[in-house]
Amino acid sequence: MDLDTITLRFKVLHETHGKKDGTQVRNLSEGKPNVLAISSPTALRQLAIETMHPNICLALNDCPIDWKRIVLREVSNWVDLGREPPHDPYFYHRCLTGKPKGKDGVATFKKPTKAFELALVIDAEQREEICQYLAQKDLDAEMSMSVGESSKRQRSPSVPRTPPQSKRRAIQIYQSPNYDQLRDALLESGSSHSQLSEQRKSL
Repeated sequence: MDLDTITLRFKVLHETHGKKDGTQVRNLSEGKPNVLAISSPTALRQLAIETMHPNICLALNDCPIDWKRIVLREVSNWVDLGREPPHDPYFYHRCLTGKPKGKDGVATFKKPTKAFELALVIDAEQREEICQYLAQKDLDAEMSMSVGESSKRQRSPSVPRTPPQSKRRAIQIYQSPNYDQLRDALLESGSSHSQLSEQRKSL
């Protein structure tokens, strides 16, 4: 026997001081098909938190959340499911069609074509706490980046400066004479010595 199921859509909203309804938090929304139609408010709240918890942590940068303060509401009528009988089916009776006839009459379950919308609602006070947390975390990240850039500049090795072209020309680099240069020098030295000997002989 197939179990009667419905489709839900979970959202995350936050309250604002002076407003009756909620504002969606960063477009957080996720559909959930094949949910038991006989689910109670307690079961629906647990399912909502399990479904949206990863998305909330990612969107709010792992901000600490007080889940006990978050209320599960039906979006269409803003009913707080926490004030409903905790173990009674919440949506099931809305899916029954037909009028029972006599004692043996049975209503028929008909799955709705549209999803029921439920929202995890963050109260205004906790919303302000979350905003302060995110602002401080952004500030810490900016300061960390600034310190990192400063450290990189201090550790960067100094690049040796190349002297101007005019100075490079003035620098003379000593090179050892090669074989031909030594031979020519010795020959010139020998020729001078011979000339000196001839002069001495003529005196």
